[in-house]
Amino acid sequence: MTEENPNTRLKQLLSMPGSATYNEFKFADNEKAHEIINEFLKKLVQRIEQDETATAKRLAGLETFVTTELIGPRSLEFKPPGSDDYISLGAALTLVFEKLNRIEEHLGLL
Repeated sequence: MTEENPNTRLKQLLSMPGSATYNEFKFADNEKAHEIINEFLKKLVQRIEQDETATAKRLAGLETFVTTELIGPRSLEFKPPGSDDYISLGAALTLVFEKLNRIEEHLGLL
């Protein structure tokens, strides 16, 4: 059994008295398809533009946070054991290296 070509059947239906011609039907169908595709593409472009705008705003907010708040002078603080105050990361590293130097001097490694 062979499959019937849908276009052949459509031509037969359209050739009946009072029906539109095949070319008229085909043109109207293509016109509607183009309208639907064009509308879909317009909505897709709008959505992409909205997403780009939202992404740009989000990225700007993250950049501001990372450059001003996260990496600021008081962004990373540490409370050394036995101290009542928090110190910056730089000050904490200074203390660590001072203690390492004292240990090396004590052991005679310097």
